[in-house]
Amino acid sequence: MRGSWTFSPKLLVLLSFPYAITSTSCPVLISDSLRWYAVETQPRVEKAVCSVLRNKGYELFLPLYQSRRRWSDRIKELELALFPGYLFCRLSAGQRTLPLLTTPGVRRIVGVGRTPVPIPDEEIAAVQAIMRSGCWRNLGRSSKSDNTFESTAARWKDWRAS
Repeated sequence: MRGSWTFSPKLLVLLSFPYAITSTSCPVLISDSLRWYAVETQPRVEKAVCSVLRNKGYELFLPLYQSRRRWSDRIKELELALFPGYLFCRLSAGQRTLPLLTTPGVRRIVGVGRTPVPIPDEEIAAVQAIMRSGCWRNLGRSSKSDNTFESTAARWKDWRAS
């Protein structure tokens, strides 16, 4: 199943990789050009972290979707992160990451060991294109979904196949 994803499995594996950079480490970025990196956040604080990091001057991408949630007394439209607990930040090799890592709510930059691993620009562009097109509404997300990257990837694969 992993080999049949429309989006590269590298993106999904990187975001769930257990040996990522901790917020106390100081990563070394390799490339001189701007590259996208996944930033893990604490649960349900993606929008707040995104706002703080934008004020610090970082270029960010946080894909959000609308979800209806039902309580006993009302139904409410919520704006939730498509990838719960993650946002994407564009960084360069010369850019200091300590202000990013010390931001409240940021856990780590996703990578292998102490080395952040960039996400290919094509992957981010594909997610941005789907978000712009509005086709992501057909992913069939429900309030009872497990919100894992694997389930999101499976829905995208099904959507792209149709």
